[in-house]
Amino acid sequence: MEHGQVKTGTGDEYIYEVKASVDDMTGEELGFAHGRLEEAGAADVYFTPVYMKKNRPGTLITCLVRGEKLEQVIDAMLRHTSTRGVRYARYSRRVMSAEMLSADTEYGPIAIKRSVYGDIVKEKPEYEDVAAAAEKHGVSIQEVRKNVINCKFK
Repeated sequence: MEHGQVKTGTGDEYIYEVKASVDDMTGEELGFAHGRLEEAGAADVYFTPVYMKKNRPGTLITCLVRGEKLEQVIDAMLRHTSTRGVRYARYSRRVMSAEMLSADTEYGPIAIKRSVYGDIVKEKPEYEDVAAAAEKHGVSIQEVRKNVINCKFK
């Protein structure tokens, strides 16, 4: 999202949850699959440790995906994991509007994501900008974040 752009489609919308349980993939294979699922269009990918049949430790792979990317994510799940099948369900969700702002700090400009829902406002500096500024100036991430709090946003 570009600076000053407000994300549209806020309020109620639909999203799909795609899941598969595996008990025969290495950490490296799971990491590779995670990347392919994101590339296929998953908005979020996460792993949950689970116990499977015969009390074997396994991993529940969960993806959140918008409808237009559902088939690509299912294909990626079947192609890049050891599962033989996936489960998916459509959920309603409510989201806050989002816009990108910028804070001029002593460490340079830092992107700020502002989310709004009615009278609820959340503002958070973008991690990549904060980390890059901290590294460039030889200070901690906390120092850069503290500086952002004291700045005006554009």
